[in-house]
Amino acid sequence: MSFDLISAVLFYAVIGVVIYIKRDRIEFIERIIPVYRTEKPLKFMKRISSFGTFWKVFSTMAIPIAFMLMVAIVALLLQNAFDILVNPMSAPGVAPLIPGVKIPGSPIYIPFWEGIIAIGVLAVVHEFSHGITAFAEGVGVKSSGFGMFLIFPLAFVEMNEAKMKEASRLSRLRIISVASVANVAFAFLLAFTIPPLMSPFITGVTEFDGVVITSVVPDMPASGAGITEGTTITSVGDYGIFNTTGLSEAMATYTPGENVTLATDRGEYTFTLAENPDNSSKGYMGLYFEQSWKFTQESQAHYPLPLLQLVIFSWFALNWIVNINIMVGMMNLFPIWVVDGGQMVYNFLGYFIKDEEKIKKICNVVFYLMLTILLINFLPNFF
Repeated sequence: MSFDLISAVLFYAVIGVVIYIKRDRIEFIERIIPVYRTEKPLKFMKRISSFGTFWKVFSTMAIPIAFMLMVAIVALLLQNAFDILVNPMSAPGVAPLIPGVKIPGSPIYIPFWEGIIAIGVLAVVHEFSHGITAFAEGVGVKSSGFGMFLIFPLAFVEMNEAKMKEASRLSRLRIISVASVANVAFAFLLAFTIPPLMSPFITGVTEFDGVVITSVVPDMPASGAGITEGTTITSVGDYGIFNTTGLSEAMATYTPGENVTLATDRGEYTFTLAENPDNSSKGYMGLYFEQSWKFTQESQAHYPLPLLQLVIFSWFALNWIVNINIMVGMMNLFPIWVVDGGQMVYNFLGYFIKDEEKIKKICNVVFYLMLTILLINFLPNFF
């Protein structure tokens, strides 16, 4: 049993015990989402919203930025959907991000604790941005709190619906669009400030020791040779491999139909390369991989191992916080009903169309089209 699986079992067991002990103060939304309401975050949001000028400017700027990000994510998924329909094996699909769970067909694996922390940070930044802007716009928030949606931690703010309906469309657009932009802005702020401070230490205490395979594409050469996930590649032919750049450079010298020999920590594998789906002149193994590393002997002599492990854990958690805030922040702008992007489209159309029923009909057509595109992007996970 893996560490991540044990961690997940313990984590959800503790959550279950807490829900049982605090059952008198826990309420269930739709009978399946346990939430704990508290007014403490409201006081914080209201205090931060007192910087009214800043939030007016930021939330107003967030509107065009959010629409540009919406166009970008729609264009990306539309192009990917087209590529999938033409050749299902030529394009990556969309998969849910579930910490500690390897999604079939997805090259992305999120370690459990790093993923849980990143999702928690994402939820707090997102919902607090909604709440702070709501206070700044005079709409206010009725309640706030924390909970679990299926296996995901969540934070929530409950708007004053009556005041939200009475607010101007501009105020509503500010409140709706600001959260996803805040997620992306927060991610870039972290990416440009903390890594320069941590990188010198990280590079000083670690060294590369190969490339580890994270996913094997079914019915491709590597799969047929019996290579499995978790295998570490140490050489390709005569090329010693210590990092992902070296592996990519080595594979660039091979063409389809050539035999390649991989030396790994689990033995040697020889197989014939297929055509690369993205470039028919390049050889293709059918592998996804990431850098493998270890602590240097010098670092272990100078620092306690728990300290080194804590720093590395913080580093990877930071990277997942950045990536998940960007990915989920942008996906939340995809124009379908259940996310902020759908509400943005609905309110924006109100500037040009006064008939609410007509707006809803247009939105339904757009949203069903977008949902179809999204579902097509999930298809590669089933091949």
